[in-house]
Amino acid sequence: MSAINQVDSDLAESKINHIMHDERLAQTALYLFAFSLFLIPIGVEISLALLWLNFFFNPPKKQFFIQMPVLSAGIFSAYCLLQFLVCIGLEGGGSLTTWYATLINWIALISFIPLAWALNGDTLRMMRLLFLASFSLILNMLLRLNWPLLLSSPIEYIQAGDGFGVVAIAFGLYSASVILGFILVGYQRITTQYSHWSIRIITVSVMIFLIQGLLLTQSHAAWLAFLIALFVSWLLSRHNKSTNKKRARTQWIILVAIAVLLTINARLIVQRLTHEASIAQAIMTGHATIDNTSSLGLRWYAHQFGLVQWQQRPWLGWGAGATQTLILNSSVNRPDILTDNRQVWRPLHNSYLELLVQLGVIGLGLFAAIIMTLLLTLWNRKNQSTLPDDLKVFLIVTWVLLLVWSAFDFRALHQDWRAYWSFLAGMTLGVSHRWRTLEMPINHAHCRILLIRLSAIGDIVFATPLITSLRRAYPQAYLAWLVQPEYASLLKNHPDLNAVIIWPYPELRDLAKRGDIKKILSIVGDLKKKLHDSRFDLAIDLQGLIKSGLPTWLSGANTRISLGGKEGSSLLMTHVLPRFSTINKISSEYQYLAQSLKLPNQPFLMSLHIDDVARKKAITLIKTAGLTAPNYIVCCPFTTRPQKHWPEEHWAHLIDRCSHKVPIILLGAMADQLAATRILSFTHQHSKLYNLVGQTDLLTAAAVITEARAVIGVDTGLSHISVALNRPTILLFGATCPYLETEYAQVRILYQSRACSPCRRHPICANHFTCMRELSVNHVMSALTELNIVQHLN
Repeated sequence: MSAINQVDSDLAESKINHIMHDERLAQTALYLFAFSLFLIPIGVEISLALLWLNFFFNPPKKQFFIQMPVLSAGIFSAYCLLQFLVCIGLEGGGSLTTWYATLINWIALISFIPLAWALNGDTLRMMRLLFLASFSLILNMLLRLNWPLLLSSPIEYIQAGDGFGVVAIAFGLYSASVILGFILVGYQRITTQYSHWSIRIITVSVMIFLIQGLLLTQSHAAWLAFLIALFVSWLLSRHNKSTNKKRARTQWIILVAIAVLLTINARLIVQRLTHEASIAQAIMTGHATIDNTSSLGLRWYAHQFGLVQWQQRPWLGWGAGATQTLILNSSVNRPDILTDNRQVWRPLHNSYLELLVQLGVIGLGLFAAIIMTLLLTLWNRKNQSTLPDDLKVFLIVTWVLLLVWSAFDFRALHQDWRAYWSFLAGMTLGVSHRWRTLEMPINHAHCRILLIRLSAIGDIVFATPLITSLRRAYPQAYLAWLVQPEYASLLKNHPDLNAVIIWPYPELRDLAKRGDIKKILSIVGDLKKKLHDSRFDLAIDLQGLIKSGLPTWLSGANTRISLGGKEGSSLLMTHVLPRFSTINKISSEYQYLAQSLKLPNQPFLMSLHIDDVARKKAITLIKTAGLTAPNYIVCCPFTTRPQKHWPEEHWAHLIDRCSHKVPIILLGAMADQLAATRILSFTHQHSKLYNLVGQTDLLTAAAVITEARAVIGVDTGLSHISVALNRPTILLFGATCPYLETEYAQVRILYQSRACSPCRRHPICANHFTCMRELSVNHVMSALTELNIVQHLN
C-alpha cells in the first residue's frame, strides 16, 4: 500500500510541476510582453517566442481552434502563403528576399493567438498587463525624450517631430490608447482602490503628461482618431446601465482637463490644422497642380498612384511587399515625387489601400474578418467571461481608435505596430472566453489541502460550502483552514475539517504598530514551521489579499491558488483565478472557484455547526430574559461601515410595532453597546426589547439565532449566519448587495437598486445613505407578514 501511495505521490508531484511550469511560463511571457511593448523591442520578440512555446507545449483542445477569430487568422495566413506561391515572380512583384520578409511579417500578425491562450479570460491579469503597458509607454517617454532640446527650444523640438522613440503618428496612436485606458478604466479603479489625494494628483498628472505628448505629435490622424474614439466611448457609456453617476462624473472631470490642455495648446493646434489648408482646398477643388513637398501633397499623389495600381490587379493584388518595387518601376502618376534619389518614400500611408495593392480585395476582406470576428466575440461573450463593462468598452473604443488611425498610416510590417496589434487582439480574444479551467492538481487520495480565509464572519460563512465540496472530491484528504482567532469558533466544529489553524493577524498588526520586528519574525517563523510540518500539497487563498497571501506562500505548498489576488499577493501564487461573482446568487464567487477546480458543487450550501456548550449558554440567556424559544425575533442592526446601517430611528419604530406581539432580542458585539443604547432610547418604554449586545460570543449568538422565530438584519455577519442556519431572515441591503438569490425559501432580501448602487466603500450621497433610508418599516413588516412571522400588526 505504501508503494502505491508513493507512486501516486510521484505522479501528483510530476503533474503539479508540469502545471506550475505552464502557468509560470505563460505569466512570465505575458508580463514581459506588456512591459517591453513600447520600451524594449527585443523583449517583445523574446516574450512572443515564450508564448508560442507555451502554446505548443500546452496545446489547446479543438474547441479553441474553431473560434471565429482563430479561424479567420488561420485563413488569412494561408492566403498570404498561397499568394506568395502564386504571385511570386509577377512583374513588379519585387525580389524574393522582399517577398519572403514581408510574408513573414504578415503571418506574424497571428501572434495574438498564443497571447489570448495564455490570458485565458483572466481579467485580473488583463488589468496588470494594461498597467505594465502604460508604464512602458510613460517610461519610454521619460527615457527617450530629448530633454535638452525641449528645454532650450520647445518650438524646435516640436518641429523635429521625432516623437518618443517612434515616429510621431505612431506615438500618437499609442499615447491615445493609454489615455483612453486612463479615462475609461484606470482613473476610476486607481482612485477607488487608493483614495488618498496624492494618488489622485499623480494619476491626473500622468494623464496630462500623456495628453500633452499626444498634442506634441501634431498628428492629424491621431487627433481625429482620438476624438472619434472619445465620442464612441461617450455613446457606449451613455447606454451602459452599469455606468454610475460617480464614474460619469469622473469622465467629465477628465474631459474638462483635456479641454483645458486644448486651450493652452490652442495656438499650436490651430497652426497645425491650418498649415496645409491651401493644399487641402486645391485637392477638394480639383486644382491641376498640388504642392508635392508637403505631407498632404505627398499623400495625395501616393493615394492616386495606389488606386491606379490596385485597379490593375483588384482581387489578388501585386503580392506582399510589392509597393516599393511598383513605385520604383512605374512611370505613371509622377513616381519621381514618391522617390528621392531612387530611395522609396514611405509607402502609401493608408492601411486599407496598402492592403488592396499588396493583397487585393480578398486579402483586405480576410484581414477585416479577423477584426470583425474579434469584436463580435467580445460583444457576444459567453457566461464564463468575467469581463467588466468598463474593460469591454475600453477594448471596443481602442479598436475604433485603431481603425480610424489606420486610414492615415500603414505600419503593419513594423515591429512596434505588430506588437501593439498582438496586444490589443490578444486581449480582445483572451478575455472573451475561458477555454480551460484549473483542474485540481492532485490525483492521490491522501492529499493535504489548506484553505485560507482569515476574516470576516460573513465571508467565512459564505466559503464553507467549499469544505463539503472538497470532502466529496477527496474523502481521505487532510483538510485544514487557516483563520484569525476571533473567527475560529465558526469552523472548529465542522465535521469535514481535520484542523483549524490560527493565524494571529491582530497580534501581528499590533506588533507592527509598535515596531517590534523581532517578535513578529519569531511568531511568523513558528507558524511557518507548523505549516511546513503539515506538508500541504495545495493551499487556496480565498481572500486574495496580501495578509492572506503571505501565509499561503509560507505554507510551503507546491501549488498555491489565489481567488482574485490583490495588493501584490498574486506574485506569491502559482495560479490566480478571477473573482467572478454575480449579484444574484449567494456564495457565487466560491461556487465559481469550485467549478473552476471541477469540484462537486451541488448542492452548494453553507454550513455552520454549533456545539452543546454554545447551545446551553444560549438557552440560559433566553430563560434569564423570561423568553422561550422560538417566541422571539432577533434584530442585528450593527455592522462595520455607516453606509450599511439602517437608521436607528427605523429600528426603534420597527421594535415598537413588533414587540407587543413578539419580543425582540438585540444581538451584537461589545463594540456595539453604545449604538444599542441609542436605539433603546428611541423605543417606547413598554416595548418588549431584550438587549444581549456584548453578552454573547460568536457561537452563542448563533445558538440564540437558531432558536428565534425570525431574524432581521443588515449586511453583517450575524445576518449571514442566520441564512446559513436556514432561519426565516429579512436582510436590508443598500450600499452593498452581496446577493439577491439564496438557496433558502425563508429568506427575503430588501434592496432598492439606484443609479449609484452598490457604492460599497465609496458612497457619493454626502453621508445621507438614501438607499437605506428609503427602506421603510412598512417594507419590513410586509416581509414579516409574507413569511407568516406576525400577523395583523398596526
